[in-house]
Amino acid sequence: MRASIKDVAKRAGVSISTVSRVMNKSAPVDKEKTAAVKEAIQHYNYQPNQFGRGLVKQNSQMVGVYIAHTFDSLFDSTYYLELLKGIQTVLDHYNYSMVIINEKDNLKTGNRFVDYVNQKKIDGLIITSSIIPGSEAENSYNDLVKGGYPTVYIGKRFHKEGNNVYAQYEDYMYQMIKEFYMVGHRRVLLFIYEGHKEYIQAVHKKVQKNMPNLKLFLHIQSSNDNPREEFKKQIHNHVYKLGCTAIGCSDMDYIHLIIGNCIELGIRIPEDISIISVEHKKEEGANCFPPINAFYVPAQEMGKIAAKVLITDIEEGNKANVFKELETKYSQRESVTIKKNG
Repeated sequence: MRASIKDVAKRAGVSISTVSRVMNKSAPVDKEKTAAVKEAIQHYNYQPNQFGRGLVKQNSQMVGVYIAHTFDSLFDSTYYLELLKGIQTVLDHYNYSMVIINEKDNLKTGNRFVDYVNQKKIDGLIITSSIIPGSEAENSYNDLVKGGYPTVYIGKRFHKEGNNVYAQYEDYMYQMIKEFYMVGHRRVLLFIYEGHKEYIQAVHKKVQKNMPNLKLFLHIQSSNDNPREEFKKQIHNHVYKLGCTAIGCSDMDYIHLIIGNCIELGIRIPEDISIISVEHKKEEGANCFPPINAFYVPAQEMGKIAAKVLITDIEEGNKANVFKELETKYSQRESVTIKKNG
């Protein structure tokens, strides 16, 4: 296996940034450390890849935040707004600025962050969007990690190396369905984003195994849909024609559409349909009418942790991969009722 810049830094007993300064002659380094780095480079016959060459501390004090999405605007998403708030809080403390690398409708092939790394516009990178296995984005991410580039991935861990922050998406989505099941619901409609399609497949399989008499209907929301009309169509079809008695939603952003459509269609909450969602801002569901049962995912805290890990990597060089898994909290309110006779 080809040695990485982390291997060189470890052998030399210095940080990754020091190795970069020696290699790029970008700043003075004392003679002993310079000699140790050169010895380690010679020992491993280390040749930096295209990403490794960008490791020198640029003093740009800029951190890239990569967001690939399928909705109209990332600023319509409570999840991303809370996540960015958390990131910005930490960056402000360390005197760094944030560059949002935005890429729409490109979940499979998107890797626009590569340009920012190669052009040395940023000192480190936070990837906030789900990376699809086998995609160009995955290959680029793997190259970043192997090259020792300061990177943090927010999402389900799929790589043994690298820094990672995760909030148990599969666990709380499964628990959401189980909450319905425990009070008698047997036909459930689930609204999810296109970017979560890979994750929800594992949830679906687990439901089929452990709740064999529950019928789960999935609607994957894409950017091509008119949300209002599409939700109305799906709710009408699944409630009136397919007999669904419960709706699960992976984000509060669409809850008001769901509630509004239910009112228009004459569907009462929770008497006719029970609803559970996911909130990324505390007590967001409590402000709805009726108050919506929800799993709280601490997006702002995720952003803070990711930013702290990244700054540590940039400034000091991590000695080990950091993995942080955050727990969610379920709040029972007024949008779920017992369904008698399934």
